[in-house]
Amino acid sequence: MFSQLLNGLREVHSNKLLHLDIKPANIYIRNDGTPLLIDFGAARQTLTQEGMRLNPMYTPGFAPPEQYKNRDLLGPWSDCYAIGASIFACLSAGARSPEAAAERVRAPEGAAARKGTRSAPQGLAPREPSQGLAESVRAMRFSIFQESRRGTRKSNEDRAGYAYSRDALLMAVADGMGGHLHGEVASQIAVQVLTEAFRREAKPKLADPFGFLQKSIIDAHFALGDYAKARRLLESPRTTCVACVVQDSTAYWAHAGDSRLYHVREGRIHAQTRDHSRVRMLVDQGRVREEAVAAHPDRNKIFNCIGATTLPQLEQSKPTPLRADDTLILCTDGFWGPLAAKLITGALLKSGIMKAIPELLDLAEERAGADCDNLSVVALTWAETHPGAAAGEVSTQTLEVGGISTQIGDFSKADHAELSDEEIERAIEEIRAAIRKHTPQKP
Repeated sequence: MFSQLLNGLREVHSNKLLHLDIKPANIYIRNDGTPLLIDFGAARQTLTQEGMRLNPMYTPGFAPPEQYKNRDLLGPWSDCYAIGASIFACLSAGARSPEAAAERVRAPEGAAARKGTRSAPQGLAPREPSQGLAESVRAMRFSIFQESRRGTRKSNEDRAGYAYSRDALLMAVADGMGGHLHGEVASQIAVQVLTEAFRREAKPKLADPFGFLQKSIIDAHFALGDYAKARRLLESPRTTCVACVVQDSTAYWAHAGDSRLYHVREGRIHAQTRDHSRVRMLVDQGRVREEAVAAHPDRNKIFNCIGATTLPQLEQSKPTPLRADDTLILCTDGFWGPLAAKLITGALLKSGIMKAIPELLDLAEERAGADCDNLSVVALTWAETHPGAAAGEVSTQTLEVGGISTQIGDFSKADHAELSDEEIERAIEEIRAAIRKHTPQKP
């Protein structure tokens, strides 16, 4: 399979292109077993001088050393490194991901530096701390978990994703509506527009986090309209969306619909988004109890979403400073519907998100039974200090100032068994075409 992938990669390189974000998640396997390399959103004309000036984007563990620091050394071998890392990840069957190249390089450099310090002649003035060291002090540190499940439905219309630079982080979850193929297209466009905008604008921070969320979600709304026109649909596909930016240890979030964000602190819900739904209005009026929301017949009646005939009315949070061990959970109603808030906070008190969230997903599926909806989560714990945090911890000190790492769900065959390869490939291309109209073009 990988030999076929390398043959296709040769054609990419012959056109003076590098993919620069090859990883298992970007290798789609067709029904006949042949591989298809997808998500060329990170691809760059890096073999030309123009490409060298573009911001780097990569996934730690699959990016070669030169992609972190010295991009003048990028070449076809850089993609080959990522192929090797992908082979390693597949052979390890998910037991562990490849170590980030920057970390492997840092270890011998650190050993050499320590050795040099011991043998250095006395009387020399100490070196001033480098700019890179000062930047590493400011680097973000967090644990993050993402998963999306189909439940008992025929396809998965949820999408979840995140992206981070040296100094900023974006998380997004969307729950699509619209029937065959359209729901997953709507949620894919919403999350992909957000992550691609983050790639362009996080340098390495966003100038205005709330302005970024507002503009990106509205761009996604119009991209859905363009998709509907191109396919001559009677109405546009629709999706809920909740998105959050974290930078300077402060969280900013916005949402439309009933996909939620929970801010958990010290075992309690510190803040929570308000559902834009008919049943939430009844709860606010005191006509329905909170515990009855998940089973209420009006639970799926949403009055605010992306892709409707009117612009979405985004509800924004206030800037929320984060403390060590604060947890943010972005999720669709398939996750929060069967779970009371006490179950969520109780699980987080027992263990970190890397263990608690999968257990909560299992419990949500079990409680929903035969009518289990799609369920998706992106969860983050900020600067963890309790034991065991290192297992899923990310430190952005391995990223250079202009680097971006992304993880976003896509059209997997497991979640869309009823779709043919041709339908999936056509949908991916149509999504790209709709998004391109709302992507600023370089002069």
